[in-house]
Amino acid sequence: MQSTLILVLVTLALSSTCIRSMTVNGQWKAWKNQFQKSYTNVEERLRRMIWEKNLELVEEHNRRADLGLHTYRLGMNQFADLTNEEFVKLLKNFPSKRVQKTKRAFTEHSNLEIPDTV
Repeated sequence: MQSTLILVLVTLALSSTCIRSMTVNGQWKAWKNQFQKSYTNVEERLRRMIWEKNLELVEEHNRRADLGLHTYRLGMNQFADLTNEEFVKLLKNFPSKRVQKTKRAFTEHSNLEIPDTV
């Protein structure tokens, strides 16, 4: 009896893993299609591992958001196959536009009289 119970639990755990794997497989393919991503075989394995790690991070954050622990939700975007380091490096390559403040918000006029009290 006890061995049957163990066998059932192992079977359930394996089938749950298989179902999750099939679901993640579908999500991976859909994500690659949506963002028009294609890789060599070696790179595909690496990008998929990074993507899955980011997917877990997003799902965990959103579970916590559902519990009211966060006020916002995350999603998988076109950068989900990048590590944090790669993403930061990518952002540093974008040219930044420095805003030059040429106008003052308030210009004091020579004929302005300021009252002694208000």
